[in-house]
Formats: sequence, C-alpha cells, structure tokens
Amino acid sequence: MNSEYETRQQNSTLNTLKQRTALPTMIDQKPNVLYTMPVQTVERLEAVLQHTLALQEDIRSSMPALATKESLKPLTTAEQLHQWLEQTQAINQETYQAMGDILSQMKEEQKRDGKRRDEFTRELSAIQTAFQKSTQEAISTLRRWIPIIIMSSAAAAVPVCILMWKVLT
Repeated sequence: MNSEYETRQQNSTLNTLKQRTALPTMIDQKPNVLYTMPVQTVERLEAVLQHTLALQEDIRSSMPALATKESLKPLTTAEQLHQWLEQTQAINQETYQAMGDILSQMKEEQKRDGKRRDEFTRELSAIQTAFQKSTQEAISTLRRWIPIIIMSSAAAAVPVCILMWKVLT
C-alpha cells in the first residue's frame, strides 16, 4: 500500500451518511445502496473496513522486518505468520458476520417497506372506494331531485311569465 493511505481513511460518503438525521425519502435516494442503509449499519460496515485497512497496514509495515536475515528464523517467521493468519481469520469472520447482519437488516427493511407499501395501497383503495360510493350517492340523490327541481322551476316560471305578459300587454 502507498504511504498516502492511513489506517483510518476518511470517506466523505460515509461521513455524509452518518450525519443525516433520517432515512432518505424516495425522492432523496441516490443509486447507491449505502444511502438506503440505516446509520448504524453504515457505521458497522465502516468499522469492519477500518479493521481490514488496519490489518493491511500492519502487514505492510511488518514486511521490511520479515525480509531481514534475523527475521527469517523459522520459529519467529512462523509465529508472526501464525499471528497474521489468526488476525486475518478473525477479521474475515467479523466481516462475514457483519455482512450477514447487514444483509438481514436490508432484507428486514425491504419487508417493512413492502408492508408499508401494501398498507398505503390498502388505504388508497379504501379512499377510492369511499369516494366512489359518495359520488354514486350524490348522483342518485341528484337524480331523485331532478324532477322536483324541474317542476319547481316550471311552477315558479309560469307566474313570472304571466306577470311579464300582463306588463307587456
């Protein structure tokens, strides 16, 4: 690795995600899976990545010492390799477990989103049904009153026409 990489690398995307106050809405989401994850999941993922980078840096910094004649003694080299293997295995196990947790959280989030979408669809369907029922009731009420309205209008128009006829003649 280059010396420009530090063990704690700064990632502006992760920092931005950790600073958000709420999960993004459908409008705010960008085509990046990190934006859909809860903040705790992003932080756990960042911690796993930082552990991996720290182990890589440790291995890189120990490489010059391994290349010397004194460090090539079989027991010392075997012991260091054994320690590195144990560390790598622990990091890999932690990464595997964290990725499994992240995957299960994402699946649970998808289930919750599906349930919320289904509930929204049911509510919208109920509103549509109520609106259609109200509209049909209003139309049927208007149909019942149309003859009465026409008769009332005609009854009111006849005396007005007679008065107008008398005034004009």
